[in-house]
Amino acid sequence: THGFSFDLSHLAMKTATDAVFSQGKKWVEKATEKSSVTVPAAGTIEVAFSPNEGAEALVVKVIDSARTEIRMMSYSFTSPVVAKALLSARHRGVDVQLVADWESNASKKKDGTWKSPKSIAAMSALVTAGADVRTIDAYDIAHDKVIVVDGATVETGSFNYSAAAA
Repeated sequence: THGFSFDLSHLAMKTATDAVFSQGKKWVEKATEKSSVTVPAAGTIEVAFSPNEGAEALVVKVIDSARTEIRMMSYSFTSPVVAKALLSARHRGVDVQLVADWESNASKKKDGTWKSPKSIAAMSALVTAGADVRTIDAYDIAHDKVIVVDGATVETGSFNYSAAAA
């Protein structure tokens, strides 16, 4: 598992996450038309790996750098370390928005219990702190792992925001 942090001057992902929040499923359906976006960029790239080789620390570093906004797309959201960093950002006045995979984070088992109580707890804590949290089920799996900070920094890679990935 790995994570990358990009510092970019312009960012298409910010536009994509903002569109998911403002237009929801309509934007997702339009985005499946297989179009691409060219993004001019300049800056630095930081790379980290896991387990225990810095990927989680890089995620927290990116979240902690936020001054105005965090846009996050997540497949698995069970990491107490990542949730705590997002809560800290919210308490600093950062606008936090999260789109998480519904099946992995908010679905229930046949017996009516949550498949992932840790995800429910983390998302509930963010909502209580004033974050905008949504789940998406437009696809069989929303396997995104992306954080956009202040429209200028992107953290992405194969690192799930889960306790198991650290």
